[in-house]
Amino acid sequence: MSELYIPVPTRIILPNTKANFVTYLKQDDTYVLYSISGEQFSPEHQLRLELQDITTLYVSREEEEELNAYVERHIARVLADSSIPIHARAEAWTRSASSVGRDLFEKKLPPSMLKKHYDRFEKFITESASIFKSPEGLRELSKLIADGYDIYHHGLGTTVLTASVLLSFEGGEDLLAECGAGAMLHDYGKLKLDPELLKMDPTLMKYGEKQKWDTHPILGVQACAGIPLPPEGIHCVLFHHEREDGKGFPGRLKGEDMPFYARIVSLCDHYDRLTRKQHYRSAYTPFEALKAIRDDKGLYNRDAFMRLVNVLSDANIADL
Repeated sequence: MSELYIPVPTRIILPNTKANFVTYLKQDDTYVLYSISGEQFSPEHQLRLELQDITTLYVSREEEEELNAYVERHIARVLADSSIPIHARAEAWTRSASSVGRDLFEKKLPPSMLKKHYDRFEKFITESASIFKSPEGLRELSKLIADGYDIYHHGLGTTVLTASVLLSFEGGEDLLAECGAGAMLHDYGKLKLDPELLKMDPTLMKYGEKQKWDTHPILGVQACAGIPLPPEGIHCVLFHHEREDGKGFPGRLKGEDMPFYARIVSLCDHYDRLTRKQHYRSAYTPFEALKAIRDDKGLYNRDAFMRLVNVLSDANIADL
């Protein structure tokens, strides 16, 4: 029966807010009604729960979307509340981020709806800056977003890494919304490709297959025309397979021809892709992924690479 309910730390339900879902208390193996949908949570609610040593409420899985929407609305307050354990804040963030990100990847969205979902994601990423700056937060997020090889799973992983590295630059916060969303959408063009092609190892594709696969950055920019993406977002989508040595695609840009934030997305895309299980191979460990990137001398910008290493090292995710 427990799989029918989602455990939620009591602190996630913030005072002076309304939740459009029912919450329950667990007594032995029974779930007992605590609050009704639309009820205003007050400081007295929180105090009463604390006095009874109750740290967890439960929400029916049937109302998971409402729970995700609630966290999305209040994400800045949730992440800023140090009384909520960091792993609980990371879980709440991941659940809501997955929901917002998945909505972006719904097929055949009309332009107006795609624009609405894009604006939601930009706002959500901007309000999430505090967890990207936190090594402990990044460590917890990395555990939660590591699984899955769908395009939006990889997009979410690339977004988290991009945001964490970007915020290590002075002024990086000013680019967080556009580049975070661009990182999320960097593989959007793959939705236009044959799903069977996406299961293949790009290094083993035949010439015609590789030609089709190489079009996905351009297809991504075209598919996002209805948003429309800001220039920084376009750069992130279009340039994420370029290389420092000019041997990437689609533009064969070299070094300084590519904006620094697009280099960050390219690097984080590569790292996340290596550490994520694929149809054709198992996942690399963080150490193996960083070593593979380091050994490919023409792939990366050294400053961006060292910042990624430092971010992962500070979070105790990888050591090189």
